[in-house]
Amino acid sequence: MNLNDTPNHVETLIIGGGIVGAGIFRDLALHGHQVLLVDKHDFCAETSSKSSKMLHGGIRYLENFEFHLVYEALHEKNLWAHLTPHLCKESPFLIPVFKDSLRPLWMIRAGLFLYDLLSGFSNHYHNILGRKETQKILPGLKSDGLKGAGVYYDCIVDDTKLGLEVIYDGLQEPKAQALNYVEITNLATLPGSEIIQATLRDTLTQTFKQVTADQVVVAVGPFTDIFMNKILGPAWTPCLLPNKGSHLWFKKEALPIHAALVIQDKKGRIIFVIPHNDRILVGTTEVLAEQPFESLTPSPEEINYLINLLQDYFPHGNFGASSLLSSFAGVRPLVRDDNSRDLSKTAREHKLYFPMHNLCVIAGGKYTTFRKMAEDVARWAQHRENRPYLSGLTTNPLRQRGTILPWQNNTFNQEILQHIIETERPRTPEDVLHRRIGAYNADEWNLLFTSGPSFLDACTLLKNQFDR
Repeated sequence: MNLNDTPNHVETLIIGGGIVGAGIFRDLALHGHQVLLVDKHDFCAETSSKSSKMLHGGIRYLENFEFHLVYEALHEKNLWAHLTPHLCKESPFLIPVFKDSLRPLWMIRAGLFLYDLLSGFSNHYHNILGRKETQKILPGLKSDGLKGAGVYYDCIVDDTKLGLEVIYDGLQEPKAQALNYVEITNLATLPGSEIIQATLRDTLTQTFKQVTADQVVVAVGPFTDIFMNKILGPAWTPCLLPNKGSHLWFKKEALPIHAALVIQDKKGRIIFVIPHNDRILVGTTEVLAEQPFESLTPSPEEINYLINLLQDYFPHGNFGASSLLSSFAGVRPLVRDDNSRDLSKTAREHKLYFPMHNLCVIAGGKYTTFRKMAEDVARWAQHRENRPYLSGLTTNPLRQRGTILPWQNNTFNQEILQHIIETERPRTPEDVLHRRIGAYNADEWNLLFTSGPSFLDACTLLKNQFDR
């Protein structure tokens, strides 16, 4: 489908194809809306593919007394673990406790009980391990002052593929359409009307089209202030405190641990170390983000911070350049709640803004609660059309899976590539490699595919396919 195939008028135009825009798109599509989703880049190409790859309640939010957020996130985590077991799997997380830790074992036990309580005891129940049990699960962990560890359960997720499958599910509905590489160059209300007219530009073909909509939703994450300033100018008050988070992928042999763990620096900041089948993810940092937000990379200071913290916990670990597979960085769209610049204390709640009665801007929130965020927007859209909102629709399973799935034995050839192109909406070779497959370099390709074409041969195959 291309820009010229879109209808001239839709009920709802959604700007932003990250996880929140995807959730709103699916929700409204399931309610029968004529809805169009557009994204300036590929779907889930920015923040929604640069998370810590977890669905989690946010155990650290307990200290901020954000019990409602933790409750909601835990229930959403468990829902998606049920709906998408091919993309989301439960994993134990260990919190090692040392003699000089900020929180002793009894406090960890109390916090983990509260975490399970807020889940309605639908979590795998927490546990407390002694020193020897902890060292068995986390070989190489420093032993000096080690008391034991608390164990709780959250989920590991393929964030990109979940977002894509949410969009694919919405596309099963007859009045739903989605376009990547289409940006909005202008939004304006038609004179004497409540209809909003949007000018759309295909960034690959440079074609333009004007589409009108009864209502517009802006769900562009960390780009909210940038986009709204472009549309409204000084009439828009900035609402975000952009927060850059960086992650490192290490080879599995760099750290042969048997469970995920939570480590802390001397100020109490939390870092996750999460083993996947074939590699280990470490992150995240938390620093104020500076524009431009696209194509961010971790700074040398952030990389050194993560490696030094790892080295402190695992003194004999190999975290040099030869063990580092890749790195990535993204921006969290934290909503300003006061004049505070303390990123770790900034609330992860989302907010809705209405610069016009038929223009809704959603900002903030966290990946895990995207479905609940989408509910708030879809309920608004339904009520504007004098239609009831049916909250149970989005708790049904997704109807289309991606071709290449995590944690499975996958193969790649011309036939599989053709299937991806026909069913998963990629428009560039990078869309296929980075998001439909999940490989950014030869090392990551070799971890995914133990046989078949090499990374270089696959890149050539993709280039030839898209150059036709």
